[in-house]
Amino acid sequence: MLLIFTFPIFLLMPFNDIAVKDVPDITGTYLLRGVQETAAGFRFAPDSTFEFFFSYGAVDRFASGTYSQKNGSVIVKGDKIPGRDFAITKSSKQGKE
Repeated sequence: MLLIFTFPIFLLMPFNDIAVKDVPDITGTYLLRGVQETAAGFRFAPDSTFEFFFSYGAVDRFASGTYSQKNGSVIVKGDKIPGRDFAITKSSKQGKE
C-alpha cells in the first residue's frame, strides 16, 4: 500500500534535478597524507581535466588527461601511451641469453 502512494510522488519529481544531485562536484586538489616518504595527489579542474603526481623515493610519476563521472565512479583517461612513458637511455645484456 505504501508503494502506491510514493510511486506517483516520484513521477512528479524533475529528473534533471535528480541527476545533478547524484553527481558530486569533485573539482579541487586531493593529496595523500600520512604515508612516509610518499607524496601523491590529484587536481580535478572544472573543465574535466586532471593532473596527477606520485613520488616515492627515486620514483617520480606525473600524468594529466581528462576525467568523467559515471555511476558514482571517477574515470580518468591519461594522455600517456602505456609502455611508452619512460625513455630508455641505456641498455645492456650480460650472459648468453
